[in-house]
Amino acid sequence: MITAQDTICDGFHLYGTGDPLDYGLVGCYCAQYNTPETARIMWDMLTSRSARAFDPDAKYGIQIGNDADLNIVDAPSVHEAIRIRASRPYILCRGKVIAGFERKAAML
Repeated sequence: MITAQDTICDGFHLYGTGDPLDYGLVGCYCAQYNTPETARIMWDMLTSRSARAFDPDAKYGIQIGNDADLNIVDAPSVHEAIRIRASRPYILCRGKVIAGFERKAAML
């Protein structure tokens, strides 16, 4: 199973942000994924499983020869990344930093 979205505040979803971690948090609530193990399932649905569905022949993972398309997520664990919808200080495409963002909300 995978998850994906393309709505950013449009007629279909007025609250869309385009942030996959927002949808991961909602998905965890809906599926009652309330443990670090089930948070990992959601994480895989947002990342590697979705990527393979998009392009099953691509090389994924951090290995020599693979495209360096990735997000650096500022969180100590998958569970925390989803819980706080963590900052992504570096977003890379083919090894070059193309964007980044810092979440300004207070964390408990």
